[in-house]
Amino acid sequence: IGFIIIWIAVAIYLHDLSRSGAGEGIKSSMSRE
Repeated sequence: IGFIIIWIAVAIYLHDLSRSGAGEGIKSSMSRE
């Protein structure tokens, strides 16, 4: 159950990075997969 909460937190964290433009590399990597 805990890992679900972690995944949600990570998703929000990565989303914030992509919005600020600092996570474009991570975002494109996840999009390819």
